[in-house]
Amino acid sequence: MISDPGEVPGRYGRPERQKDGAAADQKGITAMMKSLYSGVAGMKTHNQRMDVIGNNISNVNTTGYKASAVTFKDVYYQTKTNASAGDATTGGKNPTQIGYGAQLGSVQQIMTQSGFTYTDSYYDCALEGEGFFQVMDDSGNIYYTRSGKFSVDSYGNLCDQNGNMVLGVSGDPTGVETGQSQRINIRIPAVEDNKASSTKNVNGYDITITAASPGEEGNISFSIVNSDTPFATKSGPNLTIYMDLDQDFGGEALKDYNKTVIDLYTDYVDPTATEPKDAEAAAIILNLREKYGNTRPDGAPDTDPLPWETDPEYYAEAYRRLEGKINELSAEDRTFAAEISNARNIYTQAALDDFETKLNDAIKQGGVDLSEDILPLDVSFDNLPSYSDVQALNATNTLDLYTYDADGSVADKISLTFTADTPGEFANKYEIDLKYSSSIGSAPVAKWKDSTLTITVPESTTLEAIQKAVNLAAADKGEDYKITVSAAETTHKVTTTDDSGNTTESEVAESAYIPNFSFSTALGAKTERLGLAGGRDNFFSDIATAMSTVTLTDGRLAAEQEVDDLESLRIQNDGTIIGRHAVHGLLYLGRIDIATFENPTGLEQAGTTLWRATLASGEAQVKIAGKDGAGDVVAGALEMSNVDLAQEFSDMIITQRGYQANSRIITVSDTMLEELINLKR
Repeated sequence: MISDPGEVPGRYGRPERQKDGAAADQKGITAMMKSLYSGVAGMKTHNQRMDVIGNNISNVNTTGYKASAVTFKDVYYQTKTNASAGDATTGGKNPTQIGYGAQLGSVQQIMTQSGFTYTDSYYDCALEGEGFFQVMDDSGNIYYTRSGKFSVDSYGNLCDQNGNMVLGVSGDPTGVETGQSQRINIRIPAVEDNKASSTKNVNGYDITITAASPGEEGNISFSIVNSDTPFATKSGPNLTIYMDLDQDFGGEALKDYNKTVIDLYTDYVDPTATEPKDAEAAAIILNLREKYGNTRPDGAPDTDPLPWETDPEYYAEAYRRLEGKINELSAEDRTFAAEISNARNIYTQAALDDFETKLNDAIKQGGVDLSEDILPLDVSFDNLPSYSDVQALNATNTLDLYTYDADGSVADKISLTFTADTPGEFANKYEIDLKYSSSIGSAPVAKWKDSTLTITVPESTTLEAIQKAVNLAAADKGEDYKITVSAAETTHKVTTTDDSGNTTESEVAESAYIPNFSFSTALGAKTERLGLAGGRDNFFSDIATAMSTVTLTDGRLAAEQEVDDLESLRIQNDGTIIGRHAVHGLLYLGRIDIATFENPTGLEQAGTTLWRATLASGEAQVKIAGKDGAGDVVAGALEMSNVDLAQEFSDMIITQRGYQANSRIITVSDTMLEELINLKR
């Protein structure tokens, strides 16, 4: 601060003593020079402010850029009169000072949140909230940025647009604390050797066909075609296998199982005992003995089959009933149940082995040149089916018809059950339409159209008449269209009159009560429709059907994996990097950590939207995104510049006017000096 009138502003506004000492003669000139230097200082500071404004506007589209704001401060002052205190007789005086202009006070960074622009890259990240991404250059220097324009290089490093590596955690971040400043390197575990295979679902069970060993040649498609002669042809990666799909795979094992079940149950109960362990099982066994006997017919050679080996109806019905008893056994009889289950598993696995053998034999007999990478094919189950899952099941459904009294109560009811004679998936496509007609006479009429059977009935009929009509329709259509019609016990109201003439109405149960049932009342003009359900082929027939087209895939040798081998990659809000791989499934690949500062405006700009820590900002506090005050990571987005163009243009106008006003100070001061000089003329 200048207090001596003999001092004048020197270079850069610093006061200097006049060398000639003629202070009194120069007072007017000195006063003029003060205003000149104030104008120069003002122009200089406004020029610097314009530099900041220009930089802001230039970076209006720079990702992660934070605008700066300029403040001015006044310089030092010349004191003309010092301040004095007052006393009892004299009042105090305020200081009299003349300032020397303005200079740059500060350039403050505005760290406000900006909006997002969304991209198609799942590596791009933005921060919603406080904090900065951390990056490290090749010299180990750590910088901080709000620009999340990231990518992965050929080595798996997560890098920013300047080639600096993003910091956080590499690999699975579960339970890993922050603050370790690891360079994030995305690594995918190597894929191990794998055999080509294909899995098909058969009646709720998965059957898997697998090549012998891993390798590219294991990736082959093959089709199974029904043929009496086993053979195979190959065209490129496509293999066609001809084999007899109607044969009874594992037939011998199935016969052994059937006999084992009967023998075990025979041992378990004594049909001739007064109180057998299981009366129901004993009755079934006794019925089987009476119908078939437990040995070969007298005089029959040992090569002749036993009844249970040749009669599907016999073992399908008998064993379904017998095996249902297993679940009712007491704890002490579980050993017996285990023997049944073991026998079942043995025959089922034997059937699969038989199918596998015949499949491989067909390929070999065709003379197809396949490497050992494929042959022999292995057929396996995830678990073995139960006996009831193996049997063929007939599709069936029941239709309930009612007639009603005037008060709305049920007068008569009949339940007609329709069952497909042929099991399998085709039976599930059958549909039954039942309708009434008064013009067809006394006999029902049945007719097939595609897979729909329409049965037209008169006012009343019999179960036998309905069945006859259905059989005639099947005769024209074919064996697969045979339907069995049955009627359950039905309820019928009967009115009786006693000797006194009193009437009593009661419900009685009658078997197959059809003749007195009124179809016109029950059906009228409407058609009752139902579909058959539950039809299923024999389990081993289903194997051949399910395996008719197979593609063995994923046969490969061990290989290193890269980021490009991922099916997808995403970055979660907490910065966790997750990838999905065809073999490994979901993989945790790393975590981007966030740095926060006590005073983020104290960070020093290093260019390319990077900052470095300073004493004013304090040390970085590394946190997991979304926790402890750190912002959330928004994947697939970039934070835009927070430059407000309207504010910048307003500041630019004000700055221009300020600069212009300071230039006028110099102009006016120059004019006044000119007038002073002219006084000497």
